[in-house]
Amino acid sequence: MAIYRFKVCFEEDDEIIRVIEVRSGQTLEDLHFAILKSIEFDTRHNALFYISDDYWKKHEKFIFLPESGMEETTMFSSTRLSSLINDPHQKLLYIYDLSEQWVFMVELVGIAMNEDPKKTYPQVVRSESKPPKQYKTQRKVGADLEDEEFDYLTKNLLGGEIAEEMLGEHLDVGETDDMGEETIAGDDVVDEVDEVEDDVVDDEEEDSTEDLFGEEGFEED
Repeated sequence: MAIYRFKVCFEEDDEIIRVIEVRSGQTLEDLHFAILKSIEFDTRHNALFYISDDYWKKHEKFIFLPESGMEETTMFSSTRLSSLINDPHQKLLYIYDLSEQWVFMVELVGIAMNEDPKKTYPQVVRSESKPPKQYKTQRKVGADLEDEEFDYLTKNLLGGEIAEEMLGEHLDVGETDDMGEETIAGDDVVDEVDEVEDDVVDDEEEDSTEDLFGEEGFEED
């Protein structure tokens, strides 16, 4: 069975690249899940593919609505990629989570006539740059603190081990009171701490694999 090699780029940042190999007999749904896995997005939202021309103009549309049972979703999961390839550089637009509009440009960049029996498809063979976070969060308290320092303050404040005076050096200082003494701004810190504990996350290690373009067996530009 032939193997298609697709280059996937974020529309808003073409330096974020994934190259994915899939069997020609696999479906749009297989490619859909492979793209999401490659950028570490969840799979709970709706999606669609547009078949595009050389200028990325939208043509035929395929919709995926999880658990809807709609005919369009059935087509998404049953349409083989081989039935959509009309050009050696076939282009598709992929949109995930229609409320957020994550847009990807998908282009066929290579075809191999025989699959590698040692590989499992779909497979990511190239990964460049770290993708954006799927869900954006904002730190409400201590936004200017280093992660480790913020974790320390949050943990010990909840445990009652940090006096309010110790927090003063990390928070904005308000106006002086009638006695000429500075007061601490943000008296509602304790009430808001619970809301921000989950906002601090570790950086993910960038996944990078070697460039496999031009691999023997693939026909490319």
